[in-house]
Amino acid sequence: YQRYLVLRPEDETIKARFASSLVFTGEFEKAQTLLTEVLKKDGSNFHARAYLAVVLAEKGDIKGARSEGEKAIMIAPSVEAKERLTQFI
Repeated sequence: YQRYLVLRPEDETIKARFASSLVFTGEFEKAQTLLTEVLKKDGSNFHARAYLAVVLAEKGDIKGARSEGEKAIMIAPSVEAKERLTQFI
């Protein structure tokens, strides 16, 4: 992801995917920074909102996690995505 973003730093989809991989490796600060950047440009990016909810929950910000999770549910691309996220929050 990092090499690709050097070539195409404006690719918000790849930034969100890279951030999700950072979440899984426990790099929450880096992930939050990328996710926030994505959402500034595209507030309707479901994956960025959903992963930001996860990051905030991991950092202990339950209120923020719930807020971001609820926003993500509103823009979920499928019923399945909505159901999974609903179980999380």
